[in-house]
Amino acid sequence: IALGRSRDAAALAEAGHQRAASAHQPVAQALYEGWHGIALARQGLLGDALDRLRDAAGAVEGGSFPFLAAVSAQIAEAEAMRGDAVAAAAALRQAVRASEAVGGAGEAWVVLASAWVAAAQGRGDAVTRALDAARRARAVSQVQTELEALHGCVRLGAATTTLERITEVAAQVDGPMAPAYARQAVALVAGDPRRLGEVAEVFAEHGALLLAAEVSARAVHLHELAGRQGAARLAATRAREWAGRCQGAATPALASLGAAGVLTSREIEIATLAAGGMTSKAIAAQLMVSVRTVDNVLHGIYRKLGVPGRRELGEALRAGVAE
Repeated sequence: IALGRSRDAAALAEAGHQRAASAHQPVAQALYEGWHGIALARQGLLGDALDRLRDAAGAVEGGSFPFLAAVSAQIAEAEAMRGDAVAAAAALRQAVRASEAVGGAGEAWVVLASAWVAAAQGRGDAVTRALDAARRARAVSQVQTELEALHGCVRLGAATTTLERITEVAAQVDGPMAPAYARQAVALVAGDPRRLGEVAEVFAEHGALLLAAEVSARAVHLHELAGRQGAARLAATRAREWAGRCQGAATPALASLGAAGVLTSREIEIATLAAGGMTSKAIAAQLMVSVRTVDNVLHGIYRKLGVPGRRELGEALRAGVAE
């Protein structure tokens, strides 16, 4: 997970859970189930993550299990990211109790979860809480947790506040995700949607679909400010497609996507083929539809992207990825 290989982590956790179940080791089962849930949450698969996390928490509830604080904190965070402030607050209370029961174990995770709960509740102290989580993690040399907390600040709209520190911490962590965290902050501070698009692709490549969706959603606004409406629509398309796979995600960064006019998956497919030089007849043959259907779809694409015709389509598509 720390290396950004959340899909591999989920597979390993599932295999470990099966071995523990076969050996009738309930505590080990709960441990693997918890890590499985955390790995799924990192991918943005919030519903599946909550199923695993609740099973893990239920298996050890009432006992002195240090990992329970982290599991409960992740439940609170996932519920908050789905916009369920009530469920998130309830899970956070459990996380606080679990942490206190074992002398403060997992304290930074719990405080970070409280930042997301605050955001879901519409309170103004979410960033302050995330910064506090980063401070607590740093005090006990939990570099990865500090990085996650600092990145939480970036996701909550405070990239400028954490830019210097997140760059320093990201350099201390191995794997492809840490540099992307820092690059996201740099791009946001610079107001550079092209760089944000590149960061979104890195996140998507490594299975962090919710992060990819959030970054692409931020790029939409920057494209619009620059007057690049076609690029904004394409960024919105990517954000909505990624977010649509995140099982109910409703984070602050995604809030602006509600009414965005975007291309459908079929429109992107046809636009890409047309921009690559294929005729309407060739596209129709490949997709097994009529030429008239292809032409009608293309005219709709031209309207959405604000381009006069096929010749300008390739530039508009490249702008959606690179600008």
